[in-house]
Amino acid sequence: MLHLCIHHNNPPSNKLILEWYNDFIVRGCICDQRKGHSGRPAVSENVFKRVRDNYLRSPKKSTRRCSQELQLPKRTVCKISRKCLRFTPYKLQLVQKL
Repeated sequence: MLHLCIHHNNPPSNKLILEWYNDFIVRGCICDQRKGHSGRPAVSENVFKRVRDNYLRSPKKSTRRCSQELQLPKRTVCKISRKCLRFTPYKLQLVQKL
């Protein structure tokens, strides 16, 4: 009865049930091991070093200019500069007291 409540019209095939069983025997669970991963490869150490060196040479360089020089996507340069290098996208300014 539980089977009908979960899958309504399309019950799992015998092949799928066998795959679930084998996963449970091998891993101890039937959870999806890929959960939480986008499938997109991580940024390589080489790319990270290129971006870091580019910003060390000229720290005031824009993200767009850096991505053009290194021939990398702008979003990749943004992620590296914000998350890894901890650069902020704005310049802090001093203001006078009220």
